[in-house]
Amino acid sequence: MLRLYLRRTQFPSALTHCFSTTPSPDIVTVTSQGNVAVVTFDDSKMNAFSFAAIKQWNKALDVCENADAVAIFGNTKAFSAGFDLSVMGNGNSQDAAEMLYLGGELCCRLAEFERPVVIGATGHSLALGAIMCFCADYRVVVQDNPKLKTGMTEVAIGMPVPEFALALGRERLAPTHFTRATSLAEVFDATAAIKAGYYDAGVDQVDHRETVLELATGFSEYHRDSFVKTKRHVWSDRIDYARKKLDKDVEMLM
Repeated sequence: MLRLYLRRTQFPSALTHCFSTTPSPDIVTVTSQGNVAVVTFDDSKMNAFSFAAIKQWNKALDVCENADAVAIFGNTKAFSAGFDLSVMGNGNSQDAAEMLYLGGELCCRLAEFERPVVIGATGHSLALGAIMCFCADYRVVVQDNPKLKTGMTEVAIGMPVPEFALALGRERLAPTHFTRATSLAEVFDATAAIKAGYYDAGVDQVDHRETVLELATGFSEYHRDSFVKTKRHVWSDRIDYARKKLDKDVEMLM
């Protein structure tokens, strides 16, 4: 969270948004299964990344640091449909810049998290929800839901894809699908989203949760120091670059 403190001159209310003690419903919860932390993101709707949700996500990841691996689920409607459009959909503003910064930092935190992270996408992953899929070590989608959609929809709704997202996406999206997924805002069904690089595997709904938990349990047995060092080597330059781009993204909204 150090970068948040460094931003306080630009965002005087940022600390209020992140550390407010005002009670809010539990939409991000953490339970455990063996040595795996199980994170559930569920606002009973489309799992928008509001200020409250981002705050709860960071608290959840704090808890996950005590586990050996992490499994993340959304609800049956969505893993997430992206940022809270009541903030992001009203043009440039300090609140929009703040939200983008906090959401981008959350993505970077997940990408560099020093435990294996498995995302189980049970519903739509759109906009920031799709971007978050770049940040997990392994991604499993429900493959037998023909309505499930995945994609960065920003251009289609009149917003540029943030440059930090492009930086993270280059690490995961297939080169043959990169332009389609970004400039053309293509939205993919589950099978096509695997080919595009949003996910690593697809599993039918009936076996999905068990498969994700089995994968996380298996990854939890890896030698931690070897995993952490290798992950740093893979991601550190890319995350540094993504954070530089995030700063540029934020400036464009202010």
